[in-house]
Amino acid sequence: MLQGLAETGYVIIPNFLGLSDTRNLIAECVARSEEGDLRPAAIGRGSGKNIQPEIRTDHIHWLEPGNLSESQTLYRDKMEDIRERLNRTLFLGLVELEAHLARFAPGGYYKPHLDCHKQTKSRILSAILYLDEGWIESDGGQLRLYIDTTSGVNGPWIDIFPEPGKLVIFVSAEFWHEVRKSSRFRHSLTGWFRGRELVN
Repeated sequence: MLQGLAETGYVIIPNFLGLSDTRNLIAECVARSEEGDLRPAAIGRGSGKNIQPEIRTDHIHWLEPGNLSESQTLYRDKMEDIRERLNRTLFLGLVELEAHLARFAPGGYYKPHLDCHKQTKSRILSAILYLDEGWIESDGGQLRLYIDTTSGVNGPWIDIFPEPGKLVIFVSAEFWHEVRKSSRFRHSLTGWFRGRELVN
């Protein structure tokens, strides 16, 4: 994993989390949705933050460090292990993880974007954990990762198929990516390893 990330800037890790835990996380996401606790995801940061459904349509719930479920705690602990390994070997200076559950309704999407805000470079690595079972090609919803960091959306890409427990990690400020339109509900747990806050 570390070698792949160092060489290409991205890595795909199958079976990062077991099936029982991915099912629990989906159940938590659905319950939050039914209770009205999922909020439309916004674009931007601070005073420039706003909801733009023409760009992204997911609804999210931020993980609360002091109020984690058993499956969320397992995810956090495994991600903490990755953070420590990355800091020891690649010296990335990662200090924390922020993460949220995300739910896309049928027809949902997220247009091409970078995960690094213009005003700050604190997001170093993006990490997307897929949760849904039984996904087929016609369901859509793939993560399209543009793998030429110079050409961005005008260059080559790979489409990463949603499979339960699959984790994708990539450099936040360099890789343009998008969520392709899906024909069914799509659930994920998206996180970012952050460095110290450096404002432009």
